[in-house]
This record gives sequence, C-alpha cells and structure tokens, in this order.
Amino acid sequence: MFLSSISQSGVRKGDVLEVKYKAEDGRESVANIKLTDDDIETLNMLKNMRNNQ
Repeated sequence: MFLSSISQSGVRKGDVLEVKYKAEDGRESVANIKLTDDDIETLNMLKNMRNNQ
C-alpha cells in the first residue's frame, strides 16, 4: 500500500525518502535517501511484485 501511495503522487529523481527504524527498547535510527533513477526503478519493481501477488 505504501509503494502504491507514493507512486501515485509521482516519485521523481531527487525526491527524499525518509526511513525510520524504532526498536522495542526505544532505540531509533533515521535515514534520508535522495532518490536516484535506480532507486525509482527498484521501487517500481517492488510495487509491481506486490500487484502480481
């Protein structure tokens, strides 16, 4: 659902994807990923895999 949602809004090269990890013990880590053409291709592949299930 997440990939479909962001894909509909038109993900573009240079957009930033923020990922947050939160462990049960309260530890957190955040990463910001500036999307490249390869990243967008990977997101589309994942979305298509999900749609084909």
